[in-house]
Amino acid sequence: MNEAKDNLSENERLSQERRLSILKRSIATVVILVIGFAAFYAYSVGNRRTSVATHLIFGDTDHPNAVAYEAALNARFPRGTSTDLLVKFVEYQGGHCYSGHATSYLCRIPYENSICSSQLIDIRFPNQAVIETIDVKLGTTGCWI
Repeated sequence: MNEAKDNLSENERLSQERRLSILKRSIATVVILVIGFAAFYAYSVGNRRTSVATHLIFGDTDHPNAVAYEAALNARFPRGTSTDLLVKFVEYQGGHCYSGHATSYLCRIPYENSICSSQLIDIRFPNQAVIETIDVKLGTTGCWI
C-alpha cells in the first residue's frame, strides 16, 4: 500500500512538473509574440517617415512638386555647404551628377522608370566648392521612335 502511495506521489510530482513546464513554455511564447508584435508595429506602423516625406514632396500626384523639392534641398544643403555633400546625396538616391559645363553641375535623380523612359528630378547648381544656389526642374528622358 505504501509503495502504491509512493508511485501515486511520484506520478503527481511528474504531472505537476509537466504542467509547470507547459506553463513556462506558454508564457515564453506569449512574451515572444508580444515583443514581436510590438517590434512590427513600431517598425511598420509607428515609423511614418517615408510616408510623410513622400506626401510632402509628391502630394496627391504622381510627380514631385519641384518647388517643394527645391525648398527641401535648400534646407538640407544651405548656402555655403560643400557641393560634394549634394553630389553624394544625389548618388545615394540613385542619381548622377555631370559637370559638363564649366559653370554648373547638372544632377539627375530618376524617380520613375519605364521600358523606354525615365522621369527625372533635375538639380542644377554652380560648379563651385560650396553651394550658392540650387535650382530644381522636372525632366524626362527616353528613346523616342
